[in-house]
Amino acid sequence: LLTDDEKGATYGEPVRIEGLMSVGLSPQVTEGDLYADDILSEYNSAVTAFDITVGTKAFTEKQRAKLLGYPIDANGKMRVTSNAIAPYFGVTFEAERSDGSYEFVQVHKVRFSPLEESWETKGSSISYQTPSISGKSMALLFNNAFYDMIGGTAENASVTSKWHESKSVEPIVTDKENSGSHTVGSEG
Repeated sequence: LLTDDEKGATYGEPVRIEGLMSVGLSPQVTEGDLYADDILSEYNSAVTAFDITVGTKAFTEKQRAKLLGYPIDANGKMRVTSNAIAPYFGVTFEAERSDGSYEFVQVHKVRFSPLEESWETKGSSISYQTPSISGKSMALLFNNAFYDMIGGTAENASVTSKWHESKSVEPIVTDKENSGSHTVGSEG
């Protein structure tokens, strides 16, 4: 994520993480109850952030350094430091649905935390140690969006075929008939 201000959000060149196994998003919700006359009278909830976990076959030192803000030397040696500041990223992926179509997701603003790591000797059987990295997804400043998603269809192939190349977040104007009479996103 290069910019996130009142003018929009822009991204640098996408970087593919090979061997992606899973992505999980869990909403962080704040809730409020109002009791009157000894009963629940009002209830409200709001999503404040999402926890995100990305599981993969392996992360290279170069990928870890980029995701977590660690220095890496010309020989590929990564140094975990106490003063590293992880940058913000957008996370874009697609997942196959049970009917063979794909769902495309773009999580707009993520900051990752250091990986929990463990190593194990071979022992009497083979046990794979696959890493995952966790972080927080927060709403963009310019339009309060956490993420976008779309189901891949023939009608939107022009959008989904370029999904991983997107370098900005576009405003969305909702269809009044199908989703209310409000505008989501940034004015132009």
